Amino acid sequence: PVTNVGLMTGVSDIPDWCAVEGGVPASWPAPPSALEALWAKSPVSRIDAISAPVLLAIGLKDRRVPPSQGIDFYHALRARGKPCRMLTYPDDDHALDTPRTAADHWCEIAAFLG
Repeated sequence: PVTNVGLMTGVSDIPDWCAVEGGVPASWPAPPSALEALWAKSPVSRIDAISAPVLLAIGLKDRRVPPSQGIDFYHALRARGKPCRMLTYPDDDHALDTPRTAADHWCEIAAFLG
C-alpha cells in the first residue's frame, strides 16, 4: 500500500504517478513544498485518526510500491497500539497474483473480517 507518497517519489518505478495523484508538479528531486503537499495526502499523516483494524498485504518483490511503505506503516500502527496485521509474500510483486498467494490472501482476508 502507498502510505507515504513523498517517500515513494524517489524509489518507485512510476514517480510521475506520485506527482499526478498528489497534485504537484513532476520534478526530481521533489522540492520541499511538493514533499509537504504529498505528506498531507498520505495515509501516514493521519495515522493517529485510524480506529479500524488494518490488514496489510505486501509483495516483497514489489517495485511499484516499495515494500517499506507497508512495513513502516505497520510498525507505526503497532507503536500507537492500533490493531493491525501484516502479511508478506516473498515471491510476489505488486499484483499479489500467484495462485498460492491469492488463495492465502483470500483466506487471511476472510479470517480478518471473520
